[in-house]
Amino acid sequence: MKDTKKKLLALIGLVMSGFIGSLDSTIVNVSLPAIQQSFAVEFQGVMWISTIFLLFNASFLVTLAKLGDMFGRKKLFLISLSVFTISSVLCGISPSLLILIIARAVQGIASAGLMTIAIPIAIGMYPKEKSGMVAGVWGSSMALAMAIGPSLGGFITEKFNWRYIFYINIPLAIISYILVTMFVSKDEMLSNNKKIDFGGILFLSISLFSLTYALLEGNNYGFNSMKILTLFATTIVSTIVLLIIEKRNKNALFDLSIFKIRSFTVSSVTLAFVGVVYAVCGSLINFYLKGILNYTTLQSGNIIAFLSIGFLVSSIIAGILSTKLKFSTLSFIAVIICMVSLYLISTINPDVSINTLRLYLFLGGLGNGIVGGQLVASALADIPKEKNGQASGVNRMIANIGNLLCLSILSAILISNENYYFNSSKNEMINSIKLESRLNSNVKKDIIVQLQKTDKNNYNKLPEKINSVLKNTSKSKETAYILKNIISKDTKYTRENTSKAFTDTFRISILGLIPALILSLFVNPKCLYKKK
Repeated sequence: MKDTKKKLLALIGLVMSGFIGSLDSTIVNVSLPAIQQSFAVEFQGVMWISTIFLLFNASFLVTLAKLGDMFGRKKLFLISLSVFTISSVLCGISPSLLILIIARAVQGIASAGLMTIAIPIAIGMYPKEKSGMVAGVWGSSMALAMAIGPSLGGFITEKFNWRYIFYINIPLAIISYILVTMFVSKDEMLSNNKKIDFGGILFLSISLFSLTYALLEGNNYGFNSMKILTLFATTIVSTIVLLIIEKRNKNALFDLSIFKIRSFTVSSVTLAFVGVVYAVCGSLINFYLKGILNYTTLQSGNIIAFLSIGFLVSSIIAGILSTKLKFSTLSFIAVIICMVSLYLISTINPDVSINTLRLYLFLGGLGNGIVGGQLVASALADIPKEKNGQASGVNRMIANIGNLLCLSILSAILISNENYYFNSSKNEMINSIKLESRLNSNVKKDIIVQLQKTDKNNYNKLPEKINSVLKNTSKSKETAYILKNIISKDTKYTRENTSKAFTDTFRISILGLIPALILSLFVNPKCLYKKK
């Protein structure tokens, strides 16, 4: 068989691992309500199915990348793929929520191995000038998985059973295993030193676990709560200890000198800032669709799918353009597209059409798809071959932290905006009641008391509270009619204000792309452009 065909089949096998990794993260979220009902558990409990996956995935990226460099990337990739497949089976047959959460934790670790090892293997099979093309193909597979994940998850859960969303991984993983086994070249000895840095692994895992958990749960517990502050303190202390260990250890988990390579550091940091796009278009917009526009989960999934469709289209285009344009040129243009997308999204209102939303999200995916793949390829281009795996893990780790940090900050801003606009709406309603001359003073007083006790979480119970007040008045019908008009106007006003809370947050998110725009000018790898 020709070498070109072997490389293509090997690339397909590697790309399939990225596909199932991305598919697994998007297909599960839409099925959480069905899983909650199946096990009859609280919402907070079922949310751990997603949270535990992210925690363990983020904590083991660098560790598994380093082990791949030490013991062979192909070998560790196949082990990770096998563990991922077995854990998928365990997820599907889980008799309880606890077993499912444990299986998801194992799946998160295995997924970290797949995502961080497959990219350097794939890039290493081709000349460096084609690294952008490989990154584009990789990004396309992930985008496709993200695009079909929500709809496929909803279809499988509705027509069959939520357990089948995990079984769908199995045939794809088997095909990937066969292709990689047959067509990826035998492992090279990238590192003669087989001593494992257990101290580095321990403190890196503690640092990443604490930071990830704090960012995921900060808005639930409050960023000033003792629990979250303790987690941040643990992150800082464990990071300091980690850096001391890595600087002194000859068998360090990752070589700190990789940060001296400009293209790696600049590209990785830029990728972290670009995480703001997915925080808005992939996460916060979902709450707008459901909370403001009252779309169903399936309707929201079909709209958000256009983000992934844009990602898919741009990944293909970027793969072609990367052989003709510099990384910096492509990245700069892509960040501009992302900024335009976020600005347009910040202009939406409760009357926005579905097609308008699709267009704006498509643009977000278009920009994100170009810049994401190019920055990964640029980050690894100047890295020595023997350090490619650990660099890939660190790059992925920085990107994940950036995504979580952007989401946490924007979520905190959104909550603050929601509280501000809700109180504004409530005060407006209180003033309307005070100025309504047809209501007697006792009714006004009782209703205002109920309003003052109301917050955004129990606002929907306000009509019940008002009805209880009306039972104590002789003119209940007339009063009810007056209050119905006031509440009707206030509901519309509150909806518009809540929409403003979102759009103000979306507008602020554009600021996160300004550093990315500036840094994108300096991402060119020396190995490709030093002759020019």
